[in-house]
Amino acid sequence: MFSEELQDVIDALLGHACPDWPLPPRVATAEDDADQRRYERIEVTRLRLGRALAEQPELTARLSATIFEAILLEDSVTDQLIAPLIAAIGRRVVLEQLIDAVSEGPCERRVRAAQAAYFVQHWRHPQESVLFRSAYAEGARSSAELQSYVARHLPPRAGGIDAVGDLWPRFWQVCLTAFVECDDAEGRRLLQTAFPNELECYPAEFTGLLEQARRIAAADPERFQRMHDQSVGYGYRI
Repeated sequence: MFSEELQDVIDALLGHACPDWPLPPRVATAEDDADQRRYERIEVTRLRLGRALAEQPELTARLSATIFEAILLEDSVTDQLIAPLIAAIGRRVVLEQLIDAVSEGPCERRVRAAQAAYFVQHWRHPQESVLFRSAYAEGARSSAELQSYVARHLPPRAGGIDAVGDLWPRFWQVCLTAFVECDDAEGRRLLQTAFPNELECYPAEFTGLLEQARRIAAADPERFQRMHDQSVGYGYRI
């Protein structure tokens, strides 16, 4: 779905990140295929912005608040903006901000924040792909050999900047809460993968909330198949 607000934020960020890049013309609502063309403009400008941010981590850190706002306006979640943001300020800060965003506000914004956390869990250092190819060229073949090579050659990151293991339980709690509070079938479908459907993952005070979530899922087993399979939970099973 097209968002004028998202396009405004992306265009403003492009003015900082690559001021010499000519912006594509905006598409008027009355034009033929306006919805599709406006969506395509977001795709093009977001891709260009992501590349520019990846090349300028210090600028990305300075613009982090606005970048985060763009992420929370994005229905079709990708890692094009969140990956350079993590590279610049670390997985921990980003996940803490996402936890806060899932905790309150409009349901669609809470859902987007929860979805974005997938990329925190699966973020890779920008140089990893190059290093894996180098490792293979130098004879590494097993997973252990490849991982060892990459670990030795990755540039160091500040201690604790990417440590998120202790944050996932709090993330699950706010996602479970959002699942119960947000009375929207599609939002709940998207949220179901974010938190585990297993009692041992929560403090005792969340038992009742998890039971409510399970009743919601039981009433629509096809929509919530992932919850029934217990193949859910960022930082846990995903």
